[in-house]
Amino acid sequence: MATTEAAEKVVQFPKAERRNSSTERIWGSAVLSHGYTGIPSILIQGQQRLGVNALQMNILIQLLDYWRDPERKSFPTKKQIAERIGVTEKTIHNNVRLLGDAGLVQREMRKNTFG
Repeated sequence: MATTEAAEKVVQFPKAERRNSSTERIWGSAVLSHGYTGIPSILIQGQQRLGVNALQMNILIQLLDYWRDPERKSFPTKKQIAERIGVTEKTIHNNVRLLGDAGLVQREMRKNTFG
């Protein structure tokens, strides 16, 4: 009897309707199905103050895109970035070095395993 009385006092709330994220509302689910990389506004707004040229900004965006996908190694090669942007590996090397010198990226030595 006590169980019935307690059940009668329970208020049923309607189930919340799933709302699309603000990103999905802006870009749509078709675009998001290919992945989405957020770029911090402070980076965009501070580009000139940070001394980041257009190519270096593109490199940073490419690195962010690799970082967001857990299925992909987050450390692309210079060749991969160069092919995406349409420049030479040497151009990527020089600009990544400058970004590193400015403290905006940290380079790590790759270790190859043979066998």
